[in-house]
Amino acid sequence: MLAVPDRPDPIAAKKHLGRALVALRDELGVTQEDLAWRIQMDVRYLRRIEKGGRSVGWYTVLRFLAGLNATFGQLARHLDQPCLKPSPGEAGSTQGPD
Repeated sequence: MLAVPDRPDPIAAKKHLGRALVALRDELGVTQEDLAWRIQMDVRYLRRIEKGGRSVGWYTVLRFLAGLNATFGQLARHLDQPCLKPSPGEAGSTQGPD
């Protein structure tokens, strides 16, 4: 029988994507306000996505990439970080402060 891999925690996965989007945006020197304007998105909604408070579909990821003039490969570098577990200090974290 095939072993079924563990599913990532959906809340942690949203936060992981949000952190990757922030890292890419910061790397490219784009502010939240500028990106929100570029992709015609309310800045409050963009902030919720970046904080991992909203699930997003593929189309929204593509909007972010277009607004940043970035490639999926650039985003993938940030997604390649093994951080599907909460960061220290986040809700649900079992690690103490550094």
